[in-house]
Amino acid sequence: MFEFDLAALFSIENRVLKQSGENTHAAINDLSEDVRTKIDDIYIALSQLANKKDLTKRNPIGYIKNVE
Repeated sequence: MFEFDLAALFSIENRVLKQSGENTHAAINDLSEDVRTKIDDIYIALSQLANKKDLTKRNPIGYIKNVE
C-alpha cells in the first residue's frame, strides 16, 4: 500500500505547528499593543478631564435667586 516516511511527516507537522504558533504569537502581540494604546488614550483623556477647571459659576443645588 502506501509507505510513509514518519520522520518526514513529523518534520512537516512540526514546521506547520511552529509557523502556526509564531502567527498566533504575532497576533497576540499586535492585540496587546492595540489594547495598550487604547488604555493610554483613555488615561490621557481622564487626566485631562481631571485637570479641567470649570470657569462658569454655578448656583448651588436648592439655591433660589431673588429677582428684584
